[in-house]
Amino acid sequence: IVAAVCAVLLCSVLFLQNLPHRQGRIPVHTIANIDNPSMHVELPDGTEVWMRPGSRLEYDDNFNQSSREIRLTGEAYFDVVRNPAAPFTVRARDFNIRVLGTVFNVKSTPDGPSEVTLAKGSVSVLDASDNSIFRLKPGQKATWQPSERVFDISEASTLDILFVRYGVVSMTDATLDQIISGIESEYGIKVAVSGDPASTAPHHYNFTFLRDASPRDVLEQLQFLCDGYEFSIE
Repeated sequence: IVAAVCAVLLCSVLFLQNLPHRQGRIPVHTIANIDNPSMHVELPDGTEVWMRPGSRLEYDDNFNQSSREIRLTGEAYFDVVRNPAAPFTVRARDFNIRVLGTVFNVKSTPDGPSEVTLAKGSVSVLDASDNSIFRLKPGQKATWQPSERVFDISEASTLDILFVRYGVVSMTDATLDQIISGIESEYGIKVAVSGDPASTAPHHYNFTFLRDASPRDVLEQLQFLCDGYEFSIE
């Protein structure tokens, strides 16, 4: 029974696939986080990665030789081991990121804007042909705007980046609409808003919740913060 339970837990949290040699192709290693709030992975070079639910990364057997290259779908926090002889490259949906050793977060999902946020060190943002576009400084976030095909550079809370490691969602100086949008995206739900707030003036909030909390508990927490509003799941 214990073995069966362990097998189920492993399948729900971590999927690791080593594709065999086929017609001379290099084997590809795939790691996927199915539903763990924050899954920790250590790559062959010692780089640590914390992956959000629904995220997947891939690397081949050439990793950690002359270069270190991975492909990411989803969102992950990276603490990269410094190695000037082998640059570390993350290939995302809309752009690539290259570093030597640093701490940063990458978001590259099908249903939202692609982002890279830097906590420590320096990263170069590259186009699809690996041409350097710009460098980020710690505390900066680059968001790709596909409709205008430009990057929006903004200030970001490095604390919010670090929270990813611990399965925490943190929104700093966010409007109510932004918080609700984040909750809806996190849980795949629609939130109904009602009530009679004392003031209709726009407010900004600091809101934090655990990813493994239930959506109803999170909405109760938000209701306590936002006096006069009521929130429910449609």
